[in-house]
Amino acid sequence: MKQALRLFSLAFLLAAFVVESAAAPFDFRGKVIAIADGDTLRILPSDKRPRIIRLNGIDAPENGQDFAQVSKRHLSDLVFGKEVTVFGTKLDRYGRYVGTVPVEGTDANLEQLRAGMAWFCRDYAGDVPADKRPVYQQAEAEARAAKRGLWRDSNAIAPWDFRHPRSEAVSSPPVGV
Repeated sequence: MKQALRLFSLAFLLAAFVVESAAAPFDFRGKVIAIADGDTLRILPSDKRPRIIRLNGIDAPENGQDFAQVSKRHLSDLVFGKEVTVFGTKLDRYGRYVGTVPVEGTDANLEQLRAGMAWFCRDYAGDVPADKRPVYQQAEAEARAAKRGLWRDSNAIAPWDFRHPRSEAVSSPPVGV
């Protein structure tokens, strides 16, 4: 019985450590070595252990979806081969670091929105620093109004609807737009 209690206690402490470390703020530098799509990249930090980064607050078209390659190319032009710092607070369920990626004084996440290369992801707005949420939302609204990027298509399908199509794929209108 004592051994079972010790094992349970050890498992509990280990789980608490994992949860705490996944929620702890982090920042690290590295060179961008690959672009998966318009909101995901891979960097190589000084420890030479590649890390996958998911840009927080945005959702870009999925591979195979209209405008996906254009969005990917835009992100690549912004960050590929450059040294970046990643700022974030969590790992997602796929083990990717979720964060903001400034490069040469520019917020890559925000630039994807401004160029009309991604949606502001309201479902995960809490991952975005509070002072940036209205800026991200406004950037998407301005890109929509100017019909930049994917907003040239009046029937652009949100990535979350593309990933999980409904019988009648009608995306609810974004909040505040």
